[in-house]
Amino acid sequence: MLQEGPSLTGYTPCTKDGYLANWDGDDENESKVWYNGIVRSKATVILFNLGEVSAGLDIHLYPKDDMSAGSAELSQGAGGHKVSFPKAMSAGDDVALLATTRECTKNGNAFAKKGFYQYSAAWDSKHNVTLEDRKSARVLYTIQQIQDGVKR
Repeated sequence: MLQEGPSLTGYTPCTKDGYLANWDGDDENESKVWYNGIVRSKATVILFNLGEVSAGLDIHLYPKDDMSAGSAELSQGAGGHKVSFPKAMSAGDDVALLATTRECTKNGNAFAKKGFYQYSAAWDSKHNVTLEDRKSARVLYTIQQIQDGVKR
């Protein structure tokens, strides 16, 4: 892939088929990791990625209460990567931020987001969920743990 600029530069993207492989840990550990929990107002979720590299992160947010526009935010670590939702959400919605398909949806339809946040760091990573004060939602995080595959 070439990049625009004063000199010709580029990179070879790592893809699951070419350069990365699903984590092949021992039989007791699944390569897919998920966290399913309830958040009220604000929480920090710790995800354990036993793979060797950063992995795509699929997140579903299921509000238990109606939430006003811009009141829900997801971020990683200290907030360097964050996303917010500029439109309101209703109780029972399924708001999905999907790294696997590069989509943001609400109940299966395209849904606006501001910012970028769709991966989990290698090793352990902190993920912040901030909701409207005194409101709650169920969150589901899913990652496919990845390791280095074939050599380039």
